[in-house]
Amino acid sequence: MRSIAAFVLMVSLALSCAAVSAETYHFTLARKAPAAADVPKSKSIGELVVNGSLTMPAYAITVVDGVDGWTTAKPSGMKVVGAKLTAAQASRLAAYSTPSGWMLVPRDWKLLAGGVGADGSTAIVFVPPSGQGYFDFYDASACRGCAETPASLFFPEARADAKRDEYSVYEKSATPLELTRLGKHRMLYRTVVDGQRIDGIAEYDGASDLPYRNWEVSLPAAQRDLATPMLNWFLRAQQSRR
Repeated sequence: MRSIAAFVLMVSLALSCAAVSAETYHFTLARKAPAAADVPKSKSIGELVVNGSLTMPAYAITVVDGVDGWTTAKPSGMKVVGAKLTAAQASRLAAYSTPSGWMLVPRDWKLLAGGVGADGSTAIVFVPPSGQGYFDFYDASACRGCAETPASLFFPEARADAKRDEYSVYEKSATPLELTRLGKHRMLYRTVVDGQRIDGIAEYDGASDLPYRNWEVSLPAAQRDLATPMLNWFLRAQQSRR
């Protein structure tokens, strides 16, 4: 249990430690698996029905929770409405029930790592068979420094908050970063590393008890068109966090 909790903590500390030395964030394509004893599991739980007519194979993931030990995520329901998803896209995606809700990834991908810290912070990583890509989810929960440091890369208000609270701050990224603000607390972003595109959504609300979440995906060329429906899925699910 200690090592998987350390994995969750590592996600945030890796961000802040890099900022201390250079104040420059380095996006990377490589993802490291946890120790064998902490590898999360997944099991089939049927099909998720989307918008009344689309179906996708559904799985529940089991990860180590810093409080409860090995815990299987229980979906709130097997039906979802309001998603921007076509039949062609649904036929290439699978749905995973996680501690932070349903997540969509390409059907041939696998769950690489994941865990929930004692403070509620959550990190989940999926990867393709080739290893040339990833999907990352990170929720800082109530940890202010774990929120303000990574959010400082995307939000000037988070940068100001981190400086005020004497946390590490990112002033820039090593690769050019395109930012598009969507609402008061949400930022869409894109960069390219070694010729491969990285797309993401960052959410930050300094006045919230749960200030920061991030979804980031980098897909192999043949699956790159799935980035939009994968990220649109979270825009639908997070409308209340504007």
